[in-house]
Amino acid sequence: MDPSLNSRILHAATIASDTFAVRGEVRPLPGEFDLNFHVSVPDGDIVLKLSPESRLPVFDLLVRCLYHLAAAKFPGPVPRLVAPSGTAASGHVAHVTFEGAPYVACAVTWLPGIPLADLRPPSHTALEDLGALLANLDAALAGFDHPALDRDFDWRMETAPATIRAHLPHLHRGRDLVAATLDRARERLDPVADALPRAVIHNDGNDFNVLVQPSLEGARLSGLIDFGDVVRSWRAAEVAIAAAYAMMGTADPLGAVCSVARGYARVTPLTAGECRAILPMVALRLCQSVSVQARQMREQPANEYLAVSQDGAWRLLERLARTDWRHAEFRIRGACGLPPNPGLAAVTSWMRDAGARAPVMPPEVLARPHVLDLSVESPDLPHPDESARPGAAEAWMEREMAGAAATVAVGRYGEARLLYDSPAFQTHGDDGPESRTVHLGLDLFAPPGTPVHAPLAGTVLAVADNDKPFDYGPTVILRHTTPDGAGFHTLYGHLDRATLDHLSPGDRVAPGDVIARLGDASVNGGWPPHLHLQVIALDPLFDEGTPPDERGNYTGVVLHRLRAVWESILPDPAPLAGLPTGTATSIAPAAEPVLRKRVLGDRRKTILGSSLSLSYADPVHVVRGVGAYLYDDTGRRYLDTVNNVPHVGHANPRVAAAIARQSRVLNTNTRYLHTEIVALGEELLTHFPDPLEVVFLVCSGSEANELALRMARCHTGHDGVVCVEGGYHGNTGGLVEISHYKFAGQGG
Repeated sequence: MDPSLNSRILHAATIASDTFAVRGEVRPLPGEFDLNFHVSVPDGDIVLKLSPESRLPVFDLLVRCLYHLAAAKFPGPVPRLVAPSGTAASGHVAHVTFEGAPYVACAVTWLPGIPLADLRPPSHTALEDLGALLANLDAALAGFDHPALDRDFDWRMETAPATIRAHLPHLHRGRDLVAATLDRARERLDPVADALPRAVIHNDGNDFNVLVQPSLEGARLSGLIDFGDVVRSWRAAEVAIAAAYAMMGTADPLGAVCSVARGYARVTPLTAGECRAILPMVALRLCQSVSVQARQMREQPANEYLAVSQDGAWRLLERLARTDWRHAEFRIRGACGLPPNPGLAAVTSWMRDAGARAPVMPPEVLARPHVLDLSVESPDLPHPDESARPGAAEAWMEREMAGAAATVAVGRYGEARLLYDSPAFQTHGDDGPESRTVHLGLDLFAPPGTPVHAPLAGTVLAVADNDKPFDYGPTVILRHTTPDGAGFHTLYGHLDRATLDHLSPGDRVAPGDVIARLGDASVNGGWPPHLHLQVIALDPLFDEGTPPDERGNYTGVVLHRLRAVWESILPDPAPLAGLPTGTATSIAPAAEPVLRKRVLGDRRKTILGSSLSLSYADPVHVVRGVGAYLYDDTGRRYLDTVNNVPHVGHANPRVAAAIARQSRVLNTNTRYLHTEIVALGEELLTHFPDPLEVVFLVCSGSEANELALRMARCHTGHDGVVCVEGGYHGNTGGLVEISHYKFAGQGG
């Protein structure tokens, strides 16, 4: 061990013993300013904190803050003061000598757990609990006051811009990124800053100050430590600071900030201004972290603790630079119980009432619509293997339209579809791979060359060829303005290539103007010819986080878990289409799938026997099987390792066709002569080894095992059975008796 470190440990042990009457094994802990030591003792470990006497005001603040919480009987998992021996129980700071210099000391109880930073992937339940703990803590500190609460120091959010600018010269990389992020954050924060509620806050809920205890049931929040940065500041900064660290290293950083905000708002509702301010404050905290600690690392090169968040902070800053911050605000608003997009109502109300409009296609094309069921659970869709053949999807569409004598086929808004089960729509979430499946546009299927009209007066914002497979192909985006000045946009996808030369950004269009024609599958992304019509309730359409090469595109298929937020950005465009009144153009608002699962579960409990249990705490609502996979009603895919059907694949076309063919002729049992039964038995026997020579046809695994058990007992003349631990052999009476797992659990 380093002799100087060993000397410090010995000094700390002496102070713990002489000043706090605690004797035990001492080991050093990391810290930014203070020297921290863990003292292990049988009746309760403590943390000893030492700092030069110049930090007495901060130590006094820390001690009095914890004493205030103890006096208020705050129930949260925070450290409790250990009073110096021979002094008042209020836990005043002790004055000690450390390495020959005057120091101040205090001691607090040790809290169990591991740092949240070590929990990967993050637990969103723990993050919500953290938000709630911080809200309860801030409420408990409402009556607390101390002169040092208003001190000026590097980690104060209100003065973060000045702190960051002062530290920019210390950065040896990313200086332009930090400066640009600072300007962007101030642009969104400054207009609401004066109205933000203020409070006494912890101010340092970083992922090394938050403790959790992992378990098979999920991580549980077990502690919040380090009250040395307590300050009077914006209340929203409490959420933003904790979120900044929780977001690092996650696949969906905005999901982390939403979890913390949701938990906080569960206790203390957050205002619209606070929801707007949280992400800019996250960005400011990240800029503080990389710039201030760049200076500190030069001053304290041996202090490894100063670098623990640096890589994560830089990666998150780079990601935020490519993020539309309005989307983040909308997600935070939704998490806090506010309407996600505050501009939605003005756009949708005007769309419903607008007078000067035209149908998006010629009236004769829209005259006889046929509404398609393209949902995950649709019984009408061909098997995916069949649809994958060139031209098959288009031929199916033509048959559907011909059978309904339709002039146009309609693909509904809000539909969760299996059509997007390809890498182009896949992403990686905190819980693993996930796919965008929910269609938030209106599809109008018609022959190639069908004219597309501008439904409203507007200005061309973009004309682009999004030519990747399964993208829009040639695309037009128009900007419109309501009489009250609210801007919004419409998008027209899957057009022909002539569109690219027909329009230019800045062109004005009037209602009814032909802006494009439908393209065929060779140019429109590989889809059957159709128009994807979409309304985007945003203005401007893009912000600084949108790369220039993506400004001719906008997503029209979204993750189900974010559906409510995206519906507030991409409302139903049906009022602009010009379809006949009564055409069913949309399904299931955002809350419906959750409600549907709950209602279905309640109906099941009423109708089915209670012994028929569900497999998961959050039951999976399975609506389709294809190959080795099952799909739920949101389009989420599950690898099926449980059922027997994947031996030949769910919905195997040959098996399905054979079953349908035979059921149209005869469905009975073996008590009659039938050629197919004998033929099947003969074919099976060709695959059996000797001496197997007889076939028994059964309908289930339970029936097969019951028959095997009867045969074994008849053959041996014995009843005893050797059971495999944990084994399950079927649900008949005889098989339950030899299924160990039925007896090993509670009530067995």
